[in-house]
Amino acid sequence: MNTATSQESFYENKHEERQKLKQGYSEFIERQNFTWHLTANFNRDTTHVQGWKILKNWSARVDRRLHGRNFHRKSIDERLFFIAVPEIGGSSGYLHYHIVAKMPIHSEACFELVAASVWEELVRTGDLFCQKIQNSAEDVSRVVSYDIKDIWKNNGLEQIIISTEFAPNN
Repeated sequence: MNTATSQESFYENKHEERQKLKQGYSEFIERQNFTWHLTANFNRDTTHVQGWKILKNWSARVDRRLHGRNFHRKSIDERLFFIAVPEIGGSSGYLHYHIVAKMPIHSEACFELVAASVWEELVRTGDLFCQKIQNSAEDVSRVVSYDIKDIWKNNGLEQIIISTEFAPNN
């Protein structure tokens, strides 16, 4: 067998596998009915471990402000739920997260203000951009495809954060 042909076949199969996996992630995320699209910027050198810790702290503080000091006793469905996909690059070249999020309907009105102010408290150099996702399949698909566009770079797939990992009392 020709070595060049076997290498091409290997890379074609790997590409097909990645496309299937990416499509699966996309479909999973789209089914969650997220209502917010966020970009969480650190604007400084930040490792994935540091990013994870900051997102954990941010999530707890947002839940506390939206749901009170006993937020940890609430079920997952009554709290902030998000998926954060890391990306290194953009105009700054630093780690940042693309986040899709949802929370109980009674928390929606305050979410943007609370989320951004908590982020700025935790990451003085950072900023959090919040955008409401329109209630259409096209907008959801657009947001999800943008968020997972670089999932293969810098171990992005292994670094995805799902907020339920912060809530041991499910």
